[in-house]
Amino acid sequence: MNDKKDTHCRVNKTWMLLLILSCCFYTIESYAGCAFDINGTFSNGFNNVIVQRDTPVGREIATISMNNSGYTWSDGTCGSHVIMTYNGAKPTSLEHTFETNIPGVGIQFSDSDNAGNYFASISPGTLMHAGTVYGAGGSFMYNGVIHLIKTGPIVSGNLDAGEVAQIPLISTNGTEYERQRMNLTGGTVTQVLCSITTPQLTFTLGDVPAFKFGSATGPAPADTEKTENLGLECDAGANINVSLAGTQNPDDSQDSILALTGQGDAGVAQGVGVQLLYNGTPLELNKNIVLKKSAGGQETFPIVARYYQTKTTVMPGKANALATLNISYQ
Repeated sequence: MNDKKDTHCRVNKTWMLLLILSCCFYTIESYAGCAFDINGTFSNGFNNVIVQRDTPVGREIATISMNNSGYTWSDGTCGSHVIMTYNGAKPTSLEHTFETNIPGVGIQFSDSDNAGNYFASISPGTLMHAGTVYGAGGSFMYNGVIHLIKTGPIVSGNLDAGEVAQIPLISTNGTEYERQRMNLTGGTVTQVLCSITTPQLTFTLGDVPAFKFGSATGPAPADTEKTENLGLECDAGANINVSLAGTQNPDDSQDSILALTGQGDAGVAQGVGVQLLYNGTPLELNKNIVLKKSAGGQETFPIVARYYQTKTTVMPGKANALATLNISYQ
């Protein structure tokens, strides 16, 4: 009888000991270490980034987002760092901005979490929020962003592909757990070769008496014409092109005659349209023409506006028109 009782007690003690070890093992796994919810290498690239010649230095010219969002798990002893690595991480005079291979174009990388936004800096990088702000130990990290910044006169070209930034997860004792890598797959930056010094041209044709118009279609009398100068500031060698965009007048088959604003409405003139000319030649809608190849500096192009009679009889009323000159450079 005594032997059986002793055996029964030993079995119970062993079972209790195993239960305690199992609980301790579970507790250690739940609260030790640090990790990213999503880890690895993330890539994206720019398409063709068009930059106006007069864009000020320091202005952001393009951004792309990385798909690296997720939770950062922490036992409270680690934090993520944002490190700039692109093109040797050469700082410019602008805050958070580093050189690219294109003169005049800088690069930034930023990421954010629940506590704020952080820009990449040279190693060891910018420390992101290290606290345990989510549940038992984590904070949400949002998608990182690559920014392109104008740092000076831009020379159009292709951005080198390569790693832009790293985000390692490091403990206070220096142990690294994981590391995200952000790659740029490339892109093109093109600075237009001219800037417009006259962004709006207004032609005041004034009040024209009905007797000024005859019984035949065609241009209105020359004394009703007005000239305004289109002004550009260009780099040497810029090939300047222009095209006219607007609504064609339905009363005439020529695609150089603009419809009046509100044509057909009460109070709007009938039998007349507006025509724009350069060097005596009408500008046709949606047709590109070459103005000149610039020698560099200020360029001036006289644009003429005139009424054009589209019917044998002109009825009085308002005669306004709106059009857009699209200017391109090669």
